[in-house]
Amino acid sequence: MKKTVLSIITSGLLLVGNNLSALTLEDSVKEAINTNPVVKERLKNIREVQQDLNIVEAEWLPSLDYTASFGRNNAGDIKDYEENSKYKNNVADHTYNHYTHSLKLTQNIFNGFSTSNKIDYQKSRILAAAHHYVENANDIAFQMVGSYLDSIRSYRLLQNARDNVKVNEKIYEDVQSLFNSGLTTKSEMTKIRSSLALAESNLVVQQNNMIDKGFRFKRLLGRSVNISKLSLPKLDLAMPESLERATMVAIKNNPSILVSNYNIKGAQSLYREKKSKFYPKVDFEIEQLYNDIDSPSDYTIDSADDRTRAYVKLSWNLYKGGAHEADIQKSRSSINKEVEIQRDLKRQTIESLELSWSAYEMLSKQLEELYKYYEYSEETLASYQSEYEMGRRTLLDLLSAQNDLINSKTQIINAQTDKLFAQYRILDAMGLLVNSILDENSYQAIVQPVNKPFEIVEDELPIKLDVDSDGVVDAIDICDNSLTGDNIKPTGCIQVEPDTDFDGVPNTKDTCPTTTLGAIVDEKGCALEDGKNRFEVEQSLYLDEVPKYTSNSPKKDEKFGLYDYEFNVAANKNVESTKLDKHLMYDNFELIKRFDFINMNNFDSKNNNIKEIAKIINSYDRDDITVTVIGHTKNMENDEKSYNEALTYAKTITKLLIDNNVKEDLIVPQSRVYHDNLYLETDKHNLNNVVAVALYVPKIVILDDDNDGVRNELDKCLNTKAGYTVDKDGCTNKINLEVLFENDSSKIKEQTVSKVKAFAQFLVDNKEFNTVITGHASKDSVNSSIKYNKDLSEKRANAIKTFLISNGVDNSRIMAQGKGFSEPVADNSTKEGRALNRRIEAELINVNKK
Repeated sequence: MKKTVLSIITSGLLLVGNNLSALTLEDSVKEAINTNPVVKERLKNIREVQQDLNIVEAEWLPSLDYTASFGRNNAGDIKDYEENSKYKNNVADHTYNHYTHSLKLTQNIFNGFSTSNKIDYQKSRILAAAHHYVENANDIAFQMVGSYLDSIRSYRLLQNARDNVKVNEKIYEDVQSLFNSGLTTKSEMTKIRSSLALAESNLVVQQNNMIDKGFRFKRLLGRSVNISKLSLPKLDLAMPESLERATMVAIKNNPSILVSNYNIKGAQSLYREKKSKFYPKVDFEIEQLYNDIDSPSDYTIDSADDRTRAYVKLSWNLYKGGAHEADIQKSRSSINKEVEIQRDLKRQTIESLELSWSAYEMLSKQLEELYKYYEYSEETLASYQSEYEMGRRTLLDLLSAQNDLINSKTQIINAQTDKLFAQYRILDAMGLLVNSILDENSYQAIVQPVNKPFEIVEDELPIKLDVDSDGVVDAIDICDNSLTGDNIKPTGCIQVEPDTDFDGVPNTKDTCPTTTLGAIVDEKGCALEDGKNRFEVEQSLYLDEVPKYTSNSPKKDEKFGLYDYEFNVAANKNVESTKLDKHLMYDNFELIKRFDFINMNNFDSKNNNIKEIAKIINSYDRDDITVTVIGHTKNMENDEKSYNEALTYAKTITKLLIDNNVKEDLIVPQSRVYHDNLYLETDKHNLNNVVAVALYVPKIVILDDDNDGVRNELDKCLNTKAGYTVDKDGCTNKINLEVLFENDSSKIKEQTVSKVKAFAQFLVDNKEFNTVITGHASKDSVNSSIKYNKDLSEKRANAIKTFLISNGVDNSRIMAQGKGFSEPVADNSTKEGRALNRRIEAELINVNKK
């Protein structure tokens, strides 16, 4: 069995190369993007589409055509066989050579704006192709992150399975020794054998899983990597302040949605191009002709021709059976189709983000319980081990405890990896994965096709079919991204030596062949004394929330409004929303009313619905409402101009609202530039010059901090404990039981117990109430003893407790305490006052009210 296990491990090692340098997550993502064929194909596609733009732009330039022909002509007699024929000509038969030459220059003057719209279409295609490249780069990066973490996960699980085998082997040896000594049964021997077999089977499963993850890693990177070169990334990236904010970033920045934006623009350009069919086409042509013949000089059918012609040519299709109208309608449908595709992409993006966000949050809670599971399992196993050795536990108990411990480790490894991956899933949905992992220079190099989409790069031929330049051509290269250097096998992969414990030191040089996975080792393969491990996880990092901001975090720019959110995975660069933003974004409101958009084109301040809006706002005579007035403009090239124009729109409406008696301090005018279009502008370009007005009416919150049913402003006892019944002032109801005791005694006078009996019956009948019995004393003189009176009042309270118990009230429902003369209700200087202060009070606690 052990030989088989070793064989499988060795086979797995042949699949994971032993590279000399470490491979961080950043390195692997960068290398995958730069070498993966899927990404490179999209890069070539950009260059292909760029040439389509050059092809269309050529329509602006003149066309120069040369035509030449050479041939022989034959002319026959035109004979008249009838006497009365009107044809009297008689041409002799003749065969001769004929030469033609033409050089013509054609320049289009007007084609119904077809070329302009074709250029716009091709530019949209290039931008779509560039963002499609980024989309694929993000996808490969996302897959690489998943594969990287899964590889580490598989090796950690493999180490866990190894540990389980070792423990079972140790138990097996102990039971074997007991069995040989006749101190245990055969059934226990067979049980531990089956448990060991299962542990070794699980080890094989994990080895197979490890190998599978290695194949996936190789598929993405193009080469195999030894686990000793990987390192566990930290869970230290700041997340957005809320799911809502993360989602709003995602639906603006997700690469798939950006591609869709340019697909829509392209469809709009094609729609406009189709309209060129309704216009005439005007060309200027200039042509030089030279024709010659080889025939007698008196031959007149053909003659030499040497002319220059210059003319303006107009062509105009006036009717084509409705084909042009149908083509226009088809283009309209294409635009609508692309919009619906984008809406579906938005839903997919939102779903992906919400699933990732939920996983990120819930895994923290799961890990909190799993850590307890591990801790208790470890304690249980230790106890069971001792008890088993004393004969107080069976082998089955011991193995069950061992299984719990191994299972807890397995679940913790999976949950930790899943949470680490969840942070990258969130960033991927937001379109920020690659720039969150790579440094700025590497990221800018990757997105250069987006930053400079019209910078032409020309591919060349022939294509070298040894992509990694390792001396093995692609057709037979199994590892087509091998690192350059020697030691390349005929398969194109690096030759490696077996490394059973995956510490980076081959077995032939490893003096510690069973090193724990992830341990930092010396050149002999032995763990260093500091005990550091690359895959060691700090548990608190997976429980505590990663800080979103620091004291150095920048403040939100005053120009930015409610819908503007600047996010960065570095907490010291992340920008926190303002107090107003958070209020409008997250708080609950009695009413949120969004009024119809106000179109600012040819806006008439006297003929609009401002008065109606103001009337509705003024109907809420409160100072805590908020009115947002957000200006928007059509698409503009100049952001600053758009910002100022949109803000002007917002201020115009703000002034009109103020003129209609809306309080100025309730209104928040903002500019949203051209970011959120109301219409997809195709023909008209002024539909998005609008202002959006919204009214936010907060819920009236009745503050009751101690939850006793009395509002704070009326509550004279603001810290009443949960469950205590209270009076109209919010203070605990205190029932004076009006009981008397013998002098300086806790003995109840018989004639005063009726009210106590009635109270006992109330508690018996109403089990939802518990009670606190408090004894109070009077201060008879300046020299009255505090301790004596406190003790006496406590004894008297306990006497009432005993009485209640004797009358059917459960002991657990009663608490007794004495307060001496510390809480008088009357003046102790008078006899009457002292009589009032000597009292027993009962307070009721509703156990169902928390």
